[in-house]
Amino acid sequence: MSSGDPSLSLALSPLLQPLRFATRAGVGRLNGLEALVARVVEQARAYATPGSAERLDRLAASVRGFDDAAEAERQKALAALVRELGALLPIPLEISALAQGVSGSPGKLAGMPAPAVAEANPNDPLATPAIRLRGVGPALAEKLEAKGLRTVGDLLLNLPRRYEDRRKPRTVAEAPVGERSVIAGRILKVAEAHGRRRRLEVLVRDTAGGTLVCIWFHYRPSFLQRFPSGAQVLVSGEVREGYRGGGKVMHHPDVELMGSSGEPSAPRDDDSFGRVVPVYSDVEGVPPRTFRRIEKRAVDEYVRFVEDLLPESLRKRRQLLSLGEALREAHFPETFAEELARGVPSGQPESPEPLSQALPQHAAALAPQLVLAMGPLAAQSLLQSAEPLGRLRGRAVPADPGYGLGEARVIATYHPAYLLRNPADKARAWADLCLAAEQLPGMA
Repeated sequence: MSSGDPSLSLALSPLLQPLRFATRAGVGRLNGLEALVARVVEQARAYATPGSAERLDRLAASVRGFDDAAEAERQKALAALVRELGALLPIPLEISALAQGVSGSPGKLAGMPAPAVAEANPNDPLATPAIRLRGVGPALAEKLEAKGLRTVGDLLLNLPRRYEDRRKPRTVAEAPVGERSVIAGRILKVAEAHGRRRRLEVLVRDTAGGTLVCIWFHYRPSFLQRFPSGAQVLVSGEVREGYRGGGKVMHHPDVELMGSSGEPSAPRDDDSFGRVVPVYSDVEGVPPRTFRRIEKRAVDEYVRFVEDLLPESLRKRRQLLSLGEALREAHFPETFAEELARGVPSGQPESPEPLSQALPQHAAALAPQLVLAMGPLAAQSLLQSAEPLGRLRGRAVPADPGYGLGEARVIATYHPAYLLRNPADKARAWADLCLAAEQLPGMA
């Protein structure tokens, strides 16, 4: 399996999703592959070397006539496609099995070898399988695999979608219904209720006399031993209205027992309290706190192996963090915790300050040479154009004077959230980033 050129690998990566789909749904449901391969290969030629250009030709030729072919021919074409693709970029084990022939069941290609664990590359610590992290067993590794988190490198690049400020506990009265809050208090009562649905209820009273009921519907009998009566606790979760007689409740909150001095009674290994806490996209079957522990171990043990592609002189000149420092800060912020704790930045959805007011303030402070407008809303606003994003991207143009950007130029590209849903456009987004680098001295 080739490690591949990073730029070429990224340009070809949109082909992995339909191949993964074929391993699970069968070749009969795979349509439009020939056109997709042709489009991706054409975009990838911009990053090809003389040695890889010939392989790109073979890659495109491997699926010609695929959509109209019989099932047996489709299987052979996919096997050829995977073999050619494997020479140009790393192929997951699940997909590489497609090059090994077909299985006996109709419409399905050869499955992934068991167990479903990524191969370790001794020359690349970031390729270490996630199952080798402390606390990750086969069942948990399988759930991470289903989310595409196969290696510690995958975990490092799986960034939080938002952050929660858990540094300042509230009283029950101060915690709004419908919002997430951290509440400090003392355990008054622990009881199992046996109504329509078995549940564990833990009654917590804060220093102001307010009470909160913490509820768990899924728990083991030993779970009750975690809540000694009279113990000081911190609980964090979404505050909801109580079922009867008013009051407030939390379902399945994060809980931390506190000692008499107000410090945690047990060592922290996931930083769930007392800091700005990352919130990741859900992994089915994995509690958020468990997943934070996994991410914390991946960051603590492996972020030092991340290679920075930018020259150190350029980073110092532009006052940039190294890639490893940036990843650590993105997962468990310290330096930028205050900014992240404030939540949605100005100019973004749900922000009270409109872009037309917020952007000139930032522009005056930063004096940017270039602005990357991600998504149609940002691009159309900065360029004062109603044209679709597809017609606005691919060029560097002056911004509307009303935003105070001076001589800075704007490059429109796709929003990251769009790329997660439409990976076939990642190659175009990469081309936009390369265009942006060409505009800045010392970046090309």
